[in-house]
Amino acid sequence: MHWPTRTGCLGTLPAKALPAMLLSLPLLLMSVASPAAGQGFELAAHAGVFNVARSSASAEAGLEVRFPAGRWGLVPVVGAAGTDRSAYYLTAGLRRDLPLAPRWRLAPGLGVALYEKGDDKDLGGSFQFRSMLELSYAVSRRSRLGVVFYHLSNAGLDDLNPGSNSLVLNWAVELTGPAP
Repeated sequence: MHWPTRTGCLGTLPAKALPAMLLSLPLLLMSVASPAAGQGFELAAHAGVFNVARSSASAEAGLEVRFPAGRWGLVPVVGAAGTDRSAYYLTAGLRRDLPLAPRWRLAPGLGVALYEKGDDKDLGGSFQFRSMLELSYAVSRRSRLGVVFYHLSNAGLDDLNPGSNSLVLNWAVELTGPAP
């Protein structure tokens, strides 16, 4: 099946991607609407492997801003990442931080991404979905070290949908608010 497309600065976007992007904005706004008292912003940097376990793997690095947790404990996230083969993506989504032990935390998350392949893997189009899972450890009162696995895929919105998996090391620092 071939979906109608729109061409923009990030290449070709499936027409069905626009409703998904518009539906994600209210979720982000709802989660920010009532932040939990005393929660601060986090800035996270990551480095690792894009398209891990493939012969076409490349190095990846990125930054992410995590907003204070809002309704239902959802944490809005925006970020950007790039590879050493000129691919890059911008992402927005939600994550949920789940404490496992006093210093350990597990965080699943979902989001949308706008992807530009550069000289890296063709994921079938610009609009992608991002699912992730992070396991992190509090190394100090305001910083965490974690391992993140995530998957980028267009969920079949385009004819080509190979997806990509990344494995990265993540360092997050709380910028405001009380110590965790």
